[in-house]
Amino acid sequence: MFKRIINEKRTFLLFATDIYVLTGVIFFDWNPERIVYFFGVDVGLCLLSFVVYNILIKGIDFLPSAFWVSLMILIPLFFLFKLIFVPPYFDVGTFLIFCVMSHVFDVKKYLSYNTTVAQPGFSLYVGILFLMIPALPILAAIINLTGISNYISLIIAYILVRHFTEYKRYKKFIEIEREINFFREKETDSK
Repeated sequence: MFKRIINEKRTFLLFATDIYVLTGVIFFDWNPERIVYFFGVDVGLCLLSFVVYNILIKGIDFLPSAFWVSLMILIPLFFLFKLIFVPPYFDVGTFLIFCVMSHVFDVKKYLSYNTTVAQPGFSLYVGILFLMIPALPILAAIINLTGISNYISLIIAYILVRHFTEYKRYKKFIEIEREINFFREKETDSK
């Protein structure tokens, strides 16, 4: 299992974004609330990549998808504007490069699978990730009740939420591969 995780480029890019954000908050005194904004931008880009995936597989028509794309762009833009107005400003570009690359790898991976199996997996992952936006500050508040400072509790909550969503995504990929292998074995048995 660990070997499979290491072989995925997306995991390294996601890890790079985590290290980048956490290093900035811990060592360069960036505002800790930037963690929530960075996570929101990542979730918004994931939603946008889901819409792009559905357009590529012809899962939705272009006209309704134009509405959804414009709606999905509002989510990362909201968090992006919040990032731009909270100094420092230079870190947003590097984060966006890593984040966009990780979602491109994600879409490519889902496109390599059968759409009847991959589309529900991708939608479930996007739903879980979208629900993690409010879960991040709630979890930080719960951790803060233990007596840990706001600063540290937000960092711990960010790490827990990020790894939970990555675990769910990885688990969904394993389920997709099992179903694909099951259908392949079924086809070979029928021949």
